[in-house]
Amino acid sequence: MNLSLQTLAADGLQLTSSIFLALLSTLVLSSIAQDQYNKKAFEDLVQQIIKCDINSAEGIE
Repeated sequence: MNLSLQTLAADGLQLTSSIFLALLSTLVLSSIAQDQYNKKAFEDLVQQIIKCDINSAEGIE
């Protein structure tokens, strides 16, 4: 009986670790997506204000 409790505890720990890793990876991917969205929004704003692309040499003299 003691062995089965240890197995249940180990399985529970493994499941908890898997859930934690899944949540962590979701947060990381969400953060990356948010950063890309913010970058795009910033580039669009710069383009609207000064009428040029950030990565373009156009207009530089």
